[in-house]
Amino acid sequence: MKKWLIVLAMLLILIFAACGNRFAPMDYDYAFEGTIAEMNNTNELQPELLQEQVPEPTPEPTPEPTPPPRRAAIEAPQDEGDGLHWVGAWSTSMYFGDVNSGNQGIRDTGIVARDRLENATLRQLIRPAIGGDTIRLTFSNEFGETPLTINAVSIAIASGRAGTPCIYTSTSTPITFDGSASVTIPAGEFLTSDSVVFPVDALERVGVSIYFGEMPERVTAHIAARANSFTEEGDMTLVESFMGRINTHWFVLCNFDVLVPEHYRSIVAIGDSLTDGFGVTGEAYTRWVDILMNNLQAHESTQHLSVINMGIGGNGLVGSPHSNPPAVRYLFQRDVLEQPGVGYVVIQIGVNNMAFSPNISPVAMIEAYAELIEAAHAQGINVFLATITPYTPSGRIEREEYRNRINDWMRQQYADGVVYGLIDFDMLLRDPANPARILPAYDRDGIHPTNAGYRLMGEKLFEILYSR
Repeated sequence: MKKWLIVLAMLLILIFAACGNRFAPMDYDYAFEGTIAEMNNTNELQPELLQEQVPEPTPEPTPEPTPPPRRAAIEAPQDEGDGLHWVGAWSTSMYFGDVNSGNQGIRDTGIVARDRLENATLRQLIRPAIGGDTIRLTFSNEFGETPLTINAVSIAIASGRAGTPCIYTSTSTPITFDGSASVTIPAGEFLTSDSVVFPVDALERVGVSIYFGEMPERVTAHIAARANSFTEEGDMTLVESFMGRINTHWFVLCNFDVLVPEHYRSIVAIGDSLTDGFGVTGEAYTRWVDILMNNLQAHESTQHLSVINMGIGGNGLVGSPHSNPPAVRYLFQRDVLEQPGVGYVVIQIGVNNMAFSPNISPVAMIEAYAELIEAAHAQGINVFLATITPYTPSGRIEREEYRNRINDWMRQQYADGVVYGLIDFDMLLRDPANPARILPAYDRDGIHPTNAGYRLMGEKLFEILYSR
């Protein structure tokens, strides 16, 4: 028995000696790494191991969307003259964001400008009312108190659905300033780019990408764009799309002009939130101004007419030139008289003065309207007056009397031939059973029309223009 025990002990010693360190304690990570190395060196791999080693196929790159067929374009920018002139195809009325403002929209715009724009790219989507082959852009630092630096700008035809930042990169075109890609705009000034060949059709969505450098604290902007804009750090001007942060404001870009035949003209709509489009979904293009331009482009005899929207929500006809925004009386020179190729102006303004400015008299309002009419006529611009719409005065009966007095004066100006046209938005939208209120079918909130109301307004003005 003892001999068998001795033999067993000797066998165990031999087994341990043969296995060496295989039964020794080991670090788990090191053991796993060693096991993988051994499997990789094995000639006869098990089927499941072989399957794991086959690399996954590399996905095919997604091809860039093909842009729609484009008409043959000229090879070099055209020049003003020889039967061509500049006409505004898109514009917006600028004021500024302010982080200290009590107005939420103005405050939010100021925060976006302060926190996201410096050394970042902003892509804004716009829709020109008329098309052409040669374009130029104007940028504003009107309200900046320090210089604004633009490192690069590119323009391209937008792709994808509305509200997204996608562009056809094959159409990307650099914008230059006296031949340079970058420029610094001094405080309080505007700057227009070089003209560039960029074929664009009427009502075609366009993406303008601006790579900013140094930004002023107060950035010139339009607070309610009714469209999405996108920001991302670095130079993203030429990329097809980026997952940047979204805002609903326009910054710095204030004009998109097209070089077109001399018979082309623009219709400038200047006004308050009814023109700016309160309540309209972003890039839905259902403001009355949008409805008007859609109808103009749908008829060959009116395709020479552009429409640009210079409405500002909350603004009034009279007020302070130093408010943010300044009253229309003080914006008329910039937003109407200085627009290239303007032939008509629609003055839709006054409901905020009637509803929220109890100290403003109808006499002061009428004097201001007369001043704007005279200034427009001095430049050969045809004037349409738009009557002040109902607004639910909440017991302010005297204000309703003032509104009717002003509207009657407007009707008389048209009857006497003082103005080119009258758009009686008051009669169009009022409830016959209660003329101080908007008809319920068109009433959004007591002061703004619904989308159906906006459509009715745009179609009415088109009807007037088309019948001339």
